[in-house]
Amino acid sequence: MCMRILVTVCISANLAIAQAPSGAGDTGADAAVPHYVDPVGQLYGAVARLCKQQINALRKNAESSDPESELKYGMVCETRPQLLGISLNSGRLQATDWYAKAANQGNPFAERLLASSNIGNHAFALEWYRRAASQGDIESAYSVGQMYLDGDVSGKPDPSEAVFWFLIAAKGGDIQAAFKVGSFYECGCGTSKNDAEAAKWYRIAASRGWNAAQLALGNLYESGRGVAKDIQEAARWFGKAADRNGDAAYKYGLLIEQYPTLLGKSANEARAPFRRTALLFKRDAASGDASACLKLGQMYESGMGVGRNFQEAYFWYSVGDVDDPSVRNDIERVRKHLSAKQVANIERRITKWNNDN
Repeated sequence: MCMRILVTVCISANLAIAQAPSGAGDTGADAAVPHYVDPVGQLYGAVARLCKQQINALRKNAESSDPESELKYGMVCETRPQLLGISLNSGRLQATDWYAKAANQGNPFAERLLASSNIGNHAFALEWYRRAASQGDIESAYSVGQMYLDGDVSGKPDPSEAVFWFLIAAKGGDIQAAFKVGSFYECGCGTSKNDAEAAKWYRIAASRGWNAAQLALGNLYESGRGVAKDIQEAARWFGKAADRNGDAAYKYGLLIEQYPTLLGKSANEARAPFRRTALLFKRDAASGDASACLKLGQMYESGMGVGRNFQEAYFWYSVGDVDDPSVRNDIERVRKHLSAKQVANIERRITKWNNDN
């Protein structure tokens, strides 16, 4: 507990120095969280624009033990080894050496890159991520949280520690961390269940374009958990995520079907979100998402949002998680609606899908 307090004090002090005032358009909880831009990403961009003469000057400064130059020259070695006449592998090794030199002089970004260069060594990576985080490096705080969540520290997940670090990153402006903090509060994992806190952190991430947070916030408004029930607000957030998130597109279509007058739309306007849903689920299925296959099977079996089609339902169930007994039951249920010839044709299609994917 003492270590937590010390880390929190150090990070809070560094964040207070580093954070710029939030934008004029921010309101509520969002106004208290800065709009975060990763400085390391900006440094990589600057390094990518350096000419040969500038790189030579940078190396001289690095060899004079200037930590910022050591960091930047390490980035050159990592990303532009061909310009230095060295191999990709040699560039990575030299980069790690330069990051170590800068890290040992206290450069927080070098500390982060040194940690990420040795991610297989969990104890080493954790130590350097924590050092960087203690100086206000948001990405490092997030990485520490992820290590605790993945069980890299003690061999098993530690949600309580993960929440602690994700919350630090979220307060620093990391929108993915804000979404994860909201998720922890919603499920009561690693912290007490608190739907109002979940809504607060989802809103921060959602307002900055994080699709999963927009879907999650819409779900809270639809059910009235942590916020006053508001179908129009639920539809607004589902609609924002609908273009890239299949679940959000599906929920958006359902709300239009159920509340056309309230939302100022005709029931026919639900067709577009449902078509988008099918396209997004097919995209996710092609990437190996078994749950997307299952959802497609359910849509085609029920006819919800798409034309009812038992052949398509059979196909999508079959390329999903066939080891799941419930999915096997789904397959057998729709098979009863198909002829032997139809099943044989679909099985050939399934074989081709499995080979291609």
